[in-house]
Amino acid sequence: MSTLTETMVDVADCRTTLYYLSKNPPAQAPLSLGTRDGYEELHETVRGDGTTGYVDLTGTAGKIINRVFHAYRKKSKYWTRFAGDDGFPIFNVKPWDRILPLEVSLLSRVEFVNDGTFKFKVSPVPTVLIYPFGWSTWLSLRLTSAHTISDLSRFVQYVFNGKAFKINGGQALTLREYFTTVGAGIRADVFGGDKNTNISSSQQFVLVTTVIAKHGGTRVLKLLTPEEQLEMLRIVKPEGPPPKKDFNSYVYPASAKDPLQFVIMNDLSRFIWLENLLQSVGQNRVWLGCHHDNTTRSLIHALQLHRLIGVSSGNKQDLPAPLLELLQTSKQQLSSPGYKNLSLRVFLESPEVKASIEKVNNLK
Repeated sequence: MSTLTETMVDVADCRTTLYYLSKNPPAQAPLSLGTRDGYEELHETVRGDGTTGYVDLTGTAGKIINRVFHAYRKKSKYWTRFAGDDGFPIFNVKPWDRILPLEVSLLSRVEFVNDGTFKFKVSPVPTVLIYPFGWSTWLSLRLTSAHTISDLSRFVQYVFNGKAFKINGGQALTLREYFTTVGAGIRADVFGGDKNTNISSSQQFVLVTTVIAKHGGTRVLKLLTPEEQLEMLRIVKPEGPPPKKDFNSYVYPASAKDPLQFVIMNDLSRFIWLENLLQSVGQNRVWLGCHHDNTTRSLIHALQLHRLIGVSSGNKQDLPAPLLELLQTSKQQLSSPGYKNLSLRVFLESPEVKASIEKVNNLK
């Protein structure tokens, strides 16, 4: 039996608004998100050392935002491939042209509420990605010390169905309540507060779970019992009725030669198991951590672009120029992203994303 010693579970929502991109954008706004010049000046103003406070940019304290960062401040394969420049991040890569998000840290502290049945440590790290057309509240959960696949499956279900979080020591919240609470602060700080009633929420969450380290044996997929199959499927479908399709239809091989490298997928949920990197030698842990982060970021980004296209309507000549620019860039990135792995490719090849691409192609 495998004993897992480190696992990452990341979950993010997607909120979309044309507050800055409508025909009548706000005359004054705390952050310049709605035009090319304003957005690029904002990225230039944010300091690369991570010390830029929300108050430095706006002159007032945030309701929930503490500091503002470049989301691309850490060099990684995702960002270098995304931007197509080995010297990235540098400012000859235009944030507007690449739809590069900003990332913010929060004033509020989040804690995991253990129901008493989980014996491993859970370390939550909250953040939010800010786009010209919305945001994603992102919660990264690091599980350390011994746990099993059964424990992991139970944990992910608890995260989605229990009251698993507290903000600043307050009352216990469900995951959706946590996202709603943080979202209200982001809306107040960046997207017009109560004046903005045009915000849509995706029914899909990005959920990425990656085993980072383990010892002991492994689960050979073809030898799993029905109960073990359901445990693994519940990692990618923690809510509602159990998955109905055949188990193998959710399994995507990550290697043609090694059946122990695979990703289990359902909608925008991923469970990543790369057996060849699960030995604690060399850079394996770093590589798995990067793959996990890259997968999460790329899925959030693709969902944001897909949702932008979905909420935009009208003829080409009727669309505000900034919105039209972002729609064309979104189509290009969904069609041919700079970074693409198995988890992202399956989403990009889905009928709904292809329909989004076609929608922009058919603008008249």
